[in-house]
Amino acid sequence: MANKGEWIEYGTRRGYFAAPEKVSEPLPAIIVIQEAWGVNEHIEDVTRRFAAAGYAA
Repeated sequence: MANKGEWIEYGTRRGYFAAPEKVSEPLPAIIVIQEAWGVNEHIEDVTRRFAAAGYAA
């Protein structure tokens, strides 16, 4: 399943968001909590893997 990951803005905050592309129905969601040193490449990869499994993360 193809997915799209991108950095998005929440007011004054930034977050990494990933979801499957071309979805026609609401998705279940998962919140991925960063490690102590912030959102790094590993956390982005974990988020994309949840998206590949059919979740908005």
